[in-house]
Amino acid sequence: MEGAPRKNGRKRIALIIVFAAFIIYIFYQMATLGSMIEKKTRDLETLRVQVEEQKIVNEQLERTLEQPIDAEYVERVAREKLGLAYPNERVFVNVDSN
Repeated sequence: MEGAPRKNGRKRIALIIVFAAFIIYIFYQMATLGSMIEKKTRDLETLRVQVEEQKIVNEQLERTLEQPIDAEYVERVAREKLGLAYPNERVFVNVDSN
């Protein structure tokens, strides 16, 4: 008769160990998911800031497109942004930063 209580005791201990392992696993998963959510929230905020910055750039570009295009503007962009020059024109670059 002593064998039956021992088996029940071992089953009970095994069940407690399995239950404890399950609880630890659940807490681990919750902690992992919590940190992932925090990271994704930070990423989302960074993306929102980037979207707002890009909207400002887009608005500036739209205003530029709405302005009439004149020869001076085209020449200035060609020289400053594209590094172009007229044929046989000598372009001097000031390398002294002072």
